[in-house]
Amino acid sequence: MSELDEYLARIEYGGSTAPSSEVLDALCQAHVTHVPFENLDVLLGVPISLAPAALMDKLVRRRRGGYCFEHVILFREMLTALGFTSELLLGRVYASPALTVPPRTHALVRVQLTSGVVIADPGFGGHGPRGSLPLVSGASVQCGVEQHRLERDGDRWLLHGDMGQGERLLHAFTEERQHPIDLEVANHFTATHPASKFKNTLMLQLVLPDGRVSLHGNRLSVRRGTKLEQSDVETRRDLARILRDDFTLDVPRVSSLRVPAVPGWT
Repeated sequence: MSELDEYLARIEYGGSTAPSSEVLDALCQAHVTHVPFENLDVLLGVPISLAPAALMDKLVRRRRGGYCFEHVILFREMLTALGFTSELLLGRVYASPALTVPPRTHALVRVQLTSGVVIADPGFGGHGPRGSLPLVSGASVQCGVEQHRLERDGDRWLLHGDMGQGERLLHAFTEERQHPIDLEVANHFTATHPASKFKNTLMLQLVLPDGRVSLHGNRLSVRRGTKLEQSDVETRRDLARILRDDFTLDVPRVSSLRVPAVPGWT
């Protein structure tokens, strides 16, 4: 079985593979509903490799998830194998009001289609789009209660998201082409710098057909349509069960997980 066939089996995709906007959207949707966003290895002290072979092993064969760099590099490799033309981009995530200029620690993909240029953002996590967006100011996509909108601001593109509780800025990016080494530098900061949020708290997310399930710190949130349920994960044993049941993850070392932002989990 080829690596492409392995990947398509991992995301349970059996549709057309001809390079088109419809296929790209279907691949994005299949990817985000089967491959979780997660930073468990960072908290476990496991180095994050962006080598395509390592990503195939981790995200496909071992059925793990990862954060944006891992998702995006793997996804772009598969797009290339299918005949899509794409480039890597980097953006700044606006998650903390305290950071007026956040670091460029988010990766996404610019895809050239016969119908025009779009972005694919399969590695954003909690509030990312399920499919592609045309790289046009004012372009928007709606899926149930979720809406995403692009806005041009000088040389920047702003991605806004609304999960049903009001729109907010998610991240900003430029069209400057990035190379794998650029993602390596951003990955090193994200995975190792003491100030990186990925070193300090637990973050997981998986898209559901009708909503999303996420874990931030020890707060579990399950949203289906407009209904939101939240609860606290009390112990690492509970965490292991939730990883298995809600995120399809089996991580044997979770019993030794250290999460500085969660009292008692250090």
